[in-house]
Amino acid sequence: MKSLTLYLLSLIALAGCVSGIESVDTKNKNGACVRQCTGTYSSCIGNAFGIAAQNNCGGAFKVCANTCPDK
Repeated sequence: MKSLTLYLLSLIALAGCVSGIESVDTKNKNGACVRQCTGTYSSCIGNAFGIAAQNNCGGAFKVCANTCPDK
């Protein structure tokens, strides 16, 4: 039981390392472009195995959103 608890706590700690997209400021960007980036991100996350792959998806979203034109 103790090892299961430690394992679960480790997973929770590692989950905090996953790069999220909520920190990307998209409010002044073209909505259609941001939606396309979000769709690509969702597809990437759906196929990502492991934290490193998920972080890559978040990084790719940030790059995509930053290249979107302003409103």
